[in-house]
Amino acid sequence: MQTTLRACKSLARVSLEHTSLGCATAKEPDLIQHYLRIARRWLWLLVLATLFTGAVGYVIAKQQSHSYSASTRVIIGPGLESPDPNLEELRTAGMLMQTYAELITTRPILESVIGSLGLQTTADRLAKSVSLHSDDTTRILTIRVEWDDPSEAVNIVNAIANVLINIGPVGSEESEARIKDQTRTQITYLEQEIAGLEATLAQLEQDFEAATNREEKRLYGDQIALRRAQLADASRSVISLEQSLMQSQTNRVKIIEPAVAAVLVDPELELTVAMAALAGLILALVVVFTLEFLGDVIRGEEDLVGLTHMPLLGVIAKHKPLHGVGRDHFVAYSMPESRTAENYRLLASRLILSRYRATPAARPLPAAGQDSQSQTGALTPAERPFRSLLISGTHINGAGSSEIAANLAVILAQTGHRVILVDANLHQPDMSGLFGVSNRVSLSNLLAGQPVEGQLTPLSWLPTLSILSSGPIPAKSFDLLASARMTELIRELEEQADLVLIAASPLLLYADSLILASRVDGVVVVAEQGTTRRATLVEIVESLHAYGASILGVVLDQNRTSRAARRALPAAAASSAGNGAIQMQSVGRVVK
Repeated sequence: MQTTLRACKSLARVSLEHTSLGCATAKEPDLIQHYLRIARRWLWLLVLATLFTGAVGYVIAKQQSHSYSASTRVIIGPGLESPDPNLEELRTAGMLMQTYAELITTRPILESVIGSLGLQTTADRLAKSVSLHSDDTTRILTIRVEWDDPSEAVNIVNAIANVLINIGPVGSEESEARIKDQTRTQITYLEQEIAGLEATLAQLEQDFEAATNREEKRLYGDQIALRRAQLADASRSVISLEQSLMQSQTNRVKIIEPAVAAVLVDPELELTVAMAALAGLILALVVVFTLEFLGDVIRGEEDLVGLTHMPLLGVIAKHKPLHGVGRDHFVAYSMPESRTAENYRLLASRLILSRYRATPAARPLPAAGQDSQSQTGALTPAERPFRSLLISGTHINGAGSSEIAANLAVILAQTGHRVILVDANLHQPDMSGLFGVSNRVSLSNLLAGQPVEGQLTPLSWLPTLSILSSGPIPAKSFDLLASARMTELIRELEEQADLVLIAASPLLLYADSLILASRVDGVVVVAEQGTTRRATLVEIVESLHAYGASILGVVLDQNRTSRAARRALPAAAASSAGNGAIQMQSVGRVVK
């Protein structure tokens, strides 16, 4: 009783939502909404890929060894102490700076540094740790070394600067200072000598003036000329030495800022993690784009409606596999409160409403000898609700459509409708296994000429539902299902039930399903999400239209991953109860 009330509530809700055939065709979503739905569908992948690659980047960054950086700065050419450096000297010093920069990373220089410090490394490794920055304008060369040990980093960079100084013509500051001190000492000595010469010269001039004879004056004049020559030489030497002190040194290397301490090099952890996470997000977006826009399978409701332009009758949500036989196998019966069961109730409600609004495809004229009342007294297809409904899909073994047909039959029967479920999949039948019923009365029997009246037995646990299993698999299933007897059988079954549901073989794999589709009142196409190919679905719809079938709508099945588990039914459930089944030869004779 509760199940019937639940189905009635679903019917009421659907009747408020839909006022036309079955369910209204979904409106074309705008581009933004379409992309938002895709983003929501793949949000788990985008988040997972971003977090995973970010975590990998974090681990890699943390595992990297720490290094320390030390730097020193040297100036090439005239310094600030130069009183009047000319442009040519500065230009020459700038070119010399580039030469020194190249020399720093040469093997002799680096091996000299390694030897002086006693480092346990090679010149190649040390060269990779040295970086240079030169400024032609200021003539300042910055030498930077990254090393594992902070104290060694300081020693290495200072040693490189000292090697540069030593290979220059001026040498170290101590050597330059020593030369300057010697020059200043020499200048002092010459200045003292000049003072003595000036005093001597003054005395000689006085003696010259005091001399009375010619010979004395000539002697004093020669001494005065000699002292004046000595004074001039000494003065020129002093001027030359003073100029050498003030002269700019173009080819000179001087440390202006030695390395004192090394600093820890920032491993850029945040940047590394951010870049790794961004790479993961981009990779996930590429995967989503490939699957959504380059893949050829149905991904969701929008794909299904957009391709078929048919009403979406329902979406069957994914559920856990049920391994029982009979009532325990059906979601509609075993899990009535589940989302999937509610999906089946909505589907059944929409089909019930559609019965009184659809216009079934025209049927062929009655065969010769048929009751004339069926020709004149019956309602036309447009005047009465449909009585027969074929359910088929695209899955290669028909598992999805068969299970949907079975659950739908249970739901419809629970609402009080008399339902007959026919297993017309003569290639891979499974209804007898699903319901655990006997093959005593089967489709093969009835097609062989056995009358329908009194042969169908309702289920004990659901009296309003009768199952017509397929029976033995015939050798010529197409001949049976395409025969006039099959058309007559559908009419006979319609007289005994409110609804006849026919579970058929996959539509494109077997032509007999397309023939049956043209002989029933309506067709429901089942597509499996993530499995059904778009081109296949389009071809199915076009084929059904070509055969004149009336398509009521489409159903999206989201249970592709767990279908194989639910298909693992006991094969003996149908075969062991096959008492009274006809032989294949008998079926062949009837068809002929």
